[in-house]
Amino acid sequence: MRIAAVETEQCRPEKCDNLCIRVCPVERTKPETIVIDKTTGKAKIDENLCIGCGICVNKCPFSAISVLNLPDEWSTTVVHKYPTSGFVLFWLPTPKKGSVLGIIGKNGAGKTTALKILSGELIPNLGSDNNATKSVVDFFRGKELQRYFSGLYSGNLRVAVKPQYLDQLRTQQTVKEYLDGKLGSPLIDEFSLSSVLSSRLDELSGGELQKVVIVKTIESEADAYFFDEPASFLDVKDRLIMGKAVRRLASLGKYVLVVEHDLVVLDYLADYITIVYGEPGAYGYVSNYYGVRNGINYMLLGYLPDINMRLRADQIVFYKHAAKAFIQSEEAFSWGAMSVSYDNSFKLTIQPGVAYNGKVVGILGENGVGKTTFIKQIHSVLNKEYYKGRKLTVSYKPQTLRPNFEGTVEELFNLRKEALEDEVFVTDVYEPLRIKKLSQKSVKELSGGELQRVAVTFNLAIPADIYLLDEPSAYLDVEERLAVSKAIRRTVENRNKVAFVIDHDLAMIDYVSDYLIVVDGVPGVQGNVHPPTSLKDGLNEFLRRVNITFRRDPETGRPRANKEDSFLDRQQKSVGEYFYESSIVEPSAEATN
Repeated sequence: MRIAAVETEQCRPEKCDNLCIRVCPVERTKPETIVIDKTTGKAKIDENLCIGCGICVNKCPFSAISVLNLPDEWSTTVVHKYPTSGFVLFWLPTPKKGSVLGIIGKNGAGKTTALKILSGELIPNLGSDNNATKSVVDFFRGKELQRYFSGLYSGNLRVAVKPQYLDQLRTQQTVKEYLDGKLGSPLIDEFSLSSVLSSRLDELSGGELQKVVIVKTIESEADAYFFDEPASFLDVKDRLIMGKAVRRLASLGKYVLVVEHDLVVLDYLADYITIVYGEPGAYGYVSNYYGVRNGINYMLLGYLPDINMRLRADQIVFYKHAAKAFIQSEEAFSWGAMSVSYDNSFKLTIQPGVAYNGKVVGILGENGVGKTTFIKQIHSVLNKEYYKGRKLTVSYKPQTLRPNFEGTVEELFNLRKEALEDEVFVTDVYEPLRIKKLSQKSVKELSGGELQRVAVTFNLAIPADIYLLDEPSAYLDVEERLAVSKAIRRTVENRNKVAFVIDHDLAMIDYVSDYLIVVDGVPGVQGNVHPPTSLKDGLNEFLRRVNITFRRDPETGRPRANKEDSFLDRQQKSVGEYFYESSIVEPSAEATN
């Protein structure tokens, strides 16, 4: 079975003079192998005529073409094929009543498409022009999905969906109006939403809007619940509150599916894991479901043993960072005691601290206690003052990304040509974050994950002494988060500079950080920035404050949240080890490449 997919947003026939057609050897004898579609104006490849030589793939200057040879037996599992791009989704996740099914995989591999099909928003065409619901039910005859789709298409199965992107919900409607009929929900108090009930949706922060939408979704009267990246913009405490609320739905005998890239959250709330693997923009294949621990570990290790499938060449194993002592190196800069106030409604107290070259400082804390205010204050002070006789340069990636650049990604990076001429930067940052693949896209048309990758790469392309990155994991999948973490670490180490990274993904903070700054306080009222400390001590202090314990997985070294009041939870709390370092693997050279 052959797939020939063209990413229409990347394809630019007017800029390459139809290069794919000119280099195709089959086109000389069969001139309809590659054509320019009259509707889209983009290249379209006839998979029946294509011989899979890959010449057009290698010659395309915009990396728009994917030609893949797949096992013939996969042809019987085609669920949906997009006629415009050629993307194919093979099989579907199987919801299980009374259980939470977690879905994990690369962005662009079909997770959201699978959710649209299971929620009834998209009727799959089974690889043809057929969009009949009866055909879908017949296709899954003898499978659990037959009963599911029979209920869905007959109207006997009600669905509630928490969408991935929430910007379209930012209207002048108040929270109280939006939650009409659900104001008695105990989740309003659990998520601390009482104070924003009179606020308009377009006035809320990302975290507040996420919590409001989660409450409305959970309180909907439905039989199946779908959550697409519910942890985005939530702090650690709210992520685990969300996890408990989602698990309660499963205990009521509901179907619950969650797409999530935060490994800690997914591990905490899911009963089973399905991995969606493939080539982003070309195809996605839905695996069997696994137990939550094994499923996440299979994804990290890049191998599915039940079908002998290698997902990637390298393994992802977490380092022993948290076990390291607070080792000082060459001082980058220090800051004294400071305080920041906003209209007498919020006050941030900053304790003195020191940052060291070649190190990454993670910053953890609840939403609204001043993490972003702290790095903005550092940015402001460094812009105004000289440190030891010279002014330090700062590169800042903000939390909220508002693309205002008129042009393509390629034109944006033309502003940083010196970085693209640096082989180390290209190898450590530009290529791992797959920026070339986005080169012909307009910056203003990038998806959330694409924009985040571009923003992080552009931030690291700037020659600076201090790198400030606010929530670089937002909208990224697991592999992209770890690729970003590696890019930050390598940039800091190679250039002997310092980076401050704010994030709520504990797995990412654990992976990227050398030291940790904990920010605590009362959200929206006052905050306190503690001095940098060792990662282990910082994580222990932070987790003690939110009353959650973590252990490490013995196979991959990843952090895992203990279930509340479990034996391990009680044992670790009794000895004050909220972040337990036992059974940490030493990564091999291959695993950490």
